[in-house]
Order: sequence, then C-alpha cells, then structure tokens
Amino acid sequence: MGIIGLMAAISVPILGQVSSVSNTTAAKRNAQALAYLAVKASLAGNTTISSAGSKEDAIALLADGVYGDGDFSGTLFQVGLDASEQAEAAAFVEFQGGIVTYNMDP
Repeated sequence: MGIIGLMAAISVPILGQVSSVSNTTAAKRNAQALAYLAVKASLAGNTTISSAGSKEDAIALLADGVYGDGDFSGTLFQVGLDASEQAEAAAFVEFQGGIVTYNMDP
C-alpha cells in the first residue's frame, strides 16, 4: 500500500499540471483562430468586427458568426466557442484600432 500511496502522491500534482498546460494550449489555439478569422472576415468585406466596442465584443461577434460583403455576403465566418472558451481565449487576444490580433505571451 505504501508504494501505491507514494505513486498517487507524485502523479496527482503532475496530472494537474498537464491539465493546466492543456487548457492554456487550447486557449491559445482558440485565440489564434479568432485572430485568423477576423482577418479573413475583414478581407471579405465585414466591418462589424472593426467597429466592435471592445475585445470581448469582437470575440463574441466571431463566436456567433459574421458575414462577409459583396461576393462573400453569404459566407459565414465563425469560431464556435462557448462563453468559457471565449473568456480563456481573451487572455491571448488584443483588440486595438478595430483589429483583432493574437498575443502568445500577454
């Protein structure tokens, strides 16, 4: 029993660290996807993102989906994130001058 207890005492903190790293990695990937999609939507003529009032508003718009303009008026640009994923990704997103960018090391 002593060895099993020792192994459990060692592995539990390690598993917690792995989970934390995994969550951070997912948040960074989501932030990258948001920034990439914001550029694509902008190039397709969307102006709603650039006129968003805040970073959180821009992220919510991209999570809900925005449409392009002209030839892309029927194209939906969307990153399907729930509220928790949006909040986690926001730590790695910047929004200045109407432009959404990814910041890997905030």
